[in-house]
Amino acid sequence: KPVSDFWRNKYEKEARRMWDVFYKVNKTNFFKDRHYLDKEWSELRDGGAINVVEVGCGVGNTALPLLALNPEIKVWACDFSDNAVEYLKQSEGYDKDRCVAFVSDLTKDSLSAVTGPQSMDCCLMIFVLSAISPDCFLHVLQNVAAALKPGGRCLFRDYGLFDMAQLKMAEPKGHKISDNFYVRKDGTRAYYFAEDEIRSLFEQAGFETAQLEMHKRLVRNRKEG
Repeated sequence: KPVSDFWRNKYEKEARRMWDVFYKVNKTNFFKDRHYLDKEWSELRDGGAINVVEVGCGVGNTALPLLALNPEIKVWACDFSDNAVEYLKQSEGYDKDRCVAFVSDLTKDSLSAVTGPQSMDCCLMIFVLSAISPDCFLHVLQNVAAALKPGGRCLFRDYGLFDMAQLKMAEPKGHKISDNFYVRKDGTRAYYFAEDEIRSLFEQAGFETAQLEMHKRLVRNRKEG
């Protein structure tokens, strides 16, 4: 059973504060650096002097490895959380000549007002759309599209439907906000996507789907005795 309208509205209103608290508590220690991205998207390594915008950059677990990987890349990195952006700016690998870190609410603020319209070769969306209310999904993707050059690419990765974390949150009361949308114990939220849903959302926002696949992993309990 979903939470009441009161709690749903409260979680929406306090979304930014919850992420600020999350980063205040965990600092730069929660997420691991994503050194695998160039293996999945070689253009990040071999693209030369490309402009990349990362939305939902957190403390730089993607932006910092990219700056080290490709010496010609320029990164615009934004996040909902003031604390996260400040940690990124204070990081050892942060290069202000090649990285612009800024606070932005993608549901309200214009991304292209900072990056410039149609100026980005690529946008990275790694586990960020799922943290936003489903009512805002299409607007956020249109916001991203306005910052991309014609032919620009959006590299997307996020939670899939029936993820183990979703199944665990579906059991106790008080976690479900709406279909496939849940609140964690720390007050942050997560949505779990179906493949067809992602395809439809991106295409409604003006994108063409070049590749879309669900990564699946089977976990077995091999208890002995």
